[in-house]
Amino acid sequence: MDDLTPLVSRIRTASGVRAKLELDAVAEILGGDGDDAGLIPIVDQWAGAVATHRVPTSDIAADPWRAAHRGVVSALANVAASGARAMALVSSPAGPVDTVRRMLAGVRDAATAFDVPVLGGDTAVDDVPALAVVAVGWTGRPLSCVNVRPGDRLVMVTTMEVAVRRPDATRIVLDHLDGARAERAAADLDLIPSLSDIGAAWAARDISRAGVVGTVIQLLESAGGYGTSIDVDALPVPGGMPLGDYVTAAQTFGFVLAGDPARIRPEADAVGLTFRELGTVDSSGTVRLRRGDAEVPLWDLTQERLTGLRAGSLG
Repeated sequence: MDDLTPLVSRIRTASGVRAKLELDAVAEILGGDGDDAGLIPIVDQWAGAVATHRVPTSDIAADPWRAAHRGVVSALANVAASGARAMALVSSPAGPVDTVRRMLAGVRDAATAFDVPVLGGDTAVDDVPALAVVAVGWTGRPLSCVNVRPGDRLVMVTTMEVAVRRPDATRIVLDHLDGARAERAAADLDLIPSLSDIGAAWAARDISRAGVVGTVIQLLESAGGYGTSIDVDALPVPGGMPLGDYVTAAQTFGFVLAGDPARIRPEADAVGLTFRELGTVDSSGTVRLRRGDAEVPLWDLTQERLTGLRAGSLG
């Protein structure tokens, strides 16, 4: 237990997790279920998916091309986490002319790599750099937190072929887009809606700034405030990386899913992705960390919100 307690503290104080606490205004004013993308019923079983990603200004200042490229990937991952395949993108870059040009190139290159057309957007020359990317997709079988129930298995699909990046003093990113998997990035992303197509998964979230454990908390909060016990020894930590760094890192490719492990594992194995079982959803409302026989509480959703967004809370 002694080694789990510092890990609990590290997760609870991580900048990506603390940033989620600032989303209470969204829950209070607009509401929403907290899924990665908004789903729009179209006809029968078809649904549209819309996701947006705002790129941090500090990332643009450091490397406008990379920031824009990763912004597109984040928006596409949000669409995929809803079981959808992207149909189109729009972007809204602003800033000095040279910065805007480099951001547009990043958007173009990412869109080309993932074979998604850019339909335009709003571009402005301004003193302050900014960028938002919107992706639109469709699905016949949405992945959504509303489908999660106690007894469901939580699994993780990710890749170990990553570069560890530190955009600033508070963030760690596991980036798969500069290594050997970059050529497979589009096919890797398509695995997630494919799992939805065959009914192997029914809910998902991409592992963004809150890290893998924070992502589990978000998914369970959005599902209605369920709990689970996460086996920390099941986490696929890259060699030499401290566990505390790993569990709080964002991933350019990484998903937590609720589904059937026996059906998800062979699909991930077949394309060389990493699969892990994390735990079982329960009705306790408490997310715990577990190692062997030792277990410690991390987050009690019956007493403490993370984002405050839950199924059925759409305003």
